[in-house]
Amino acid sequence: MKISRKTKIIFSCLLLTLGIFSFVFILKRGIFNNINFQDSIKSGISDTVPYLKKDSIKLKYTISNNVVYYLKNNGKYILVDSATMIPINNIEYDTPFGFNDGVAVALRNKLWGYIDKSGKEIVPCGSYLYVYDFQNGYGKVKEGNDNNSIRFGFVNKLGKLVVPVIYQDLSELNNNSSKFYREGKYGFVNSDGVEITTAKFENAHSFFEGLATVELNGKWGYIDGNGKEVIPAKYLECGDFHEGLAFVKEHTRGIQSTYLDLYGFINKKEEMIIPQIYFQAKNFNEGIALVEDEYRIGKFIDKDNNELCRRSFTESEYVGEGLIKFVDNMWKGFANIKGDVVIPAKYDFASEFHDGLCRVALSTYRGMGEPFFFINKTGEVIINNDSFSLVRDFHEGLAIAQCKVCSGSSNCHQGFINKMGHFCISPKYDIYDINTDGIFRNGFARVHDEKHSSTFLIDKTGREFCDH
Repeated sequence: MKISRKTKIIFSCLLLTLGIFSFVFILKRGIFNNINFQDSIKSGISDTVPYLKKDSIKLKYTISNNVVYYLKNNGKYILVDSATMIPINNIEYDTPFGFNDGVAVALRNKLWGYIDKSGKEIVPCGSYLYVYDFQNGYGKVKEGNDNNSIRFGFVNKLGKLVVPVIYQDLSELNNNSSKFYREGKYGFVNSDGVEITTAKFENAHSFFEGLATVELNGKWGYIDGNGKEVIPAKYLECGDFHEGLAFVKEHTRGIQSTYLDLYGFINKKEEMIIPQIYFQAKNFNEGIALVEDEYRIGKFIDKDNNELCRRSFTESEYVGEGLIKFVDNMWKGFANIKGDVVIPAKYDFASEFHDGLCRVALSTYRGMGEPFFFINKTGEVIINNDSFSLVRDFHEGLAIAQCKVCSGSSNCHQGFINKMGHFCISPKYDIYDINTDGIFRNGFARVHDEKHSSTFLIDKTGREFCDH
């Protein structure tokens, strides 16, 4: 059979096209058996090319827009430029970690350090015995193997040690200061490594609204961010400031002319805004606080000490959005601020109201494992439990949820539902810490992709952004 000239031309063109596509594919993979093509792309990296040739690449882990981790056959990870597929360096890591504040923990040959999103080791692995995730722009580092020798410090995003590794414990940097523990006492150090107080307090809290509660010689008071004692340590007990007020307890004369340890509320000028007439007191929340008078009668008050309602149940708390959660014979219900029951006590579990909805369950702790569902402020079921094996509270109109059909599967992931109970962001993420992850704040939520060992932000449309 004779093949026409036209057919031969068409066939030749097809072969040429196939050859071009094959070459591009091999070029993009970064693996070429006999030609060091990367030398023509970027000079000075010929020593890194055999590194890719020797071990075939199995899996990609994105850590930023420009840098990815690649898993090699030997079980180690290398950092590669995502555009050119050229290794950034010859360093092999034991495992990839997600980013916090634009910095990730790095583990190489069982030695700990930090890398930034360019792949640079800002703290070389092995510099410290152990390192912790960055928070508020600083990473806590550790030295020492036993309780007597363990010490902590902080590094910044440039990898510079800003707080020396000399403290037996350090809290998270808050208000530009960290509470430290040394030789049985507490003090405060700022992010420049300057001790704003010596280690002189028997106890101390972290900063709230610019002031920290401290105990000195058995009495409590407050210091500011410079370590200055702005409210003397003279109280039997102090609460942290919330909404501009804090409860304090003193031994004082009560209504019945007997001396008792009673609570009142002060402002930051130490003015007694609400007199010391209460036997118990809790922090203010949305302008409402729970107190208990000398007669052990619980009531809810506002900031002018006006009684809003009496506590009708042995256990209750103000949970926001104008509602009080109470317990009656172990069951949870809700009352309004006047004390009127608006949702009967019939739930074994009840969270708090967020965005007008509350997550509840009828038999979570009764051994039946019934999933959660959502009710509104009248007790009407808005989202039932037919479709989800896991849900969390709403924040800014969205809630984390997991499909019931995938419950127990290793491929089960979480997404976000709206107030109609529909997935508006598909379930493809992993939520590690339900207290911090997957909660929308100012339009963004932090999520993880376990498969690619990535941590990033998403907006309410599901668009993904680097977590800087």
